[in-house]
Amino acid sequence: MNSFKPLLNVYLIWHPAADAVCRPLAHAIFTQINRNPERPFARGIAIPTYYRCLPATNQDLPLAIDVSAAEHSVIFVLVEDQLVLDEAWAQYVADVYAQTQTGPGKHLFVPVALTGSAFNLHPDISKANFVRLFNLDAEAVQSKLVHYVVHALAKLLANPERITAQGVKLSSLPIKLFISHTKREAKALQLAEALKQALDNTQLDRFFDSVDIASGFQFDKEIDGNIEDAALIAIRSDRYSDSPWCRMK
Repeated sequence: MNSFKPLLNVYLIWHPAADAVCRPLAHAIFTQINRNPERPFARGIAIPTYYRCLPATNQDLPLAIDVSAAEHSVIFVLVEDQLVLDEAWAQYVADVYAQTQTGPGKHLFVPVALTGSAFNLHPDISKANFVRLFNLDAEAVQSKLVHYVVHALAKLLANPERITAQGVKLSSLPIKLFISHTKREAKALQLAEALKQALDNTQLDRFFDSVDIASGFQFDKEIDGNIEDAALIAIRSDRYSDSPWCRMK
């Protein structure tokens, strides 16, 4: 008997009546986390990614999702008016949501609000925090959604959810980006500061030495301690290696 269980499965759910809006978003996610279908021989991350956007054969709803089929299952639901109005589909989504609430830290359900009515999807999901994209310009929705997806997957795998003494499940800590740069070049410093400002408006955490190292603390110990649990972004300018702090990373 084959008992292999993948580390991570990703599911994308949307209503078939909203295919024209949702499929391009799903395609962008699939291309980012699995592979580019237009470049079949190019390497990709290859995270198993499944669509639930059409009824199964001789059924009114898509194939059921078993979140226990993987160590971690992440479900992204693209919610707009058609999904809200279809009670059967809304119940299908609510049933999937209920599965993800078992096994703390193992599974994740992410509802994505594409319209203002999305929050009326189902009473059981009313307290879930939605990714809110309906107030963005159309051209910004896709890139913002891909950002949320990648960060959510990274958080789930790198930082387990926190459980309070009362057994309440809290969201996992954000991924931290360590911005490595030299201050010996104005352009490198400007780029690093611009990146910091961009990250300040996201759910990502970041380490930026000039503001995150408290006065009186040692540079080397702070850098060593913070780089251990962070992803490194190195701004490799011409004089990057001139800095002893950059070389030590």
